[in-house]
Amino acid sequence: MAGAAFMLGAASEKAILLLIDTYAAAIADEVHRNSFLSRVNNRMISKKYDEFKASYAGSKNKPNDQVLAQDLTQLLDGAFNFYRHTRNAVGHPQIVPDLEKGVILANLGQFIIYIDRIYMLMRHFQKNGVVV
Repeated sequence: MAGAAFMLGAASEKAILLLIDTYAAAIADEVHRNSFLSRVNNRMISKKYDEFKASYAGSKNKPNDQVLAQDLTQLLDGAFNFYRHTRNAVGHPQIVPDLEKGVILANLGQFIIYIDRIYMLMRHFQKNGVVV
């Protein structure tokens, strides 16, 4: 169980890093792109994600597609933070966490929706660019 929880956290972090890289590459204005990259460069994943959220919140061409846009930040925030905290609890335990099989199974099911939204958002950035 601990291995599955750890791998979900690692996969989540990789997906978020890909999302941030795709977002940065899609920023149309070079000055804004370089500014964003300087804020996320050599930072912990949680700080990179915070910078992404702040920049995305101010972007002018967010997706209009209801499937993608509906509750996007809540879904990403909730899942990213949960997977990260679970991975940290397993990877750096003070006390070995007691993980229930049902919780891990539910996390796997939620991960499908989470990762699908991340890749939909990446395709949106690639197709439409980012205007901040």
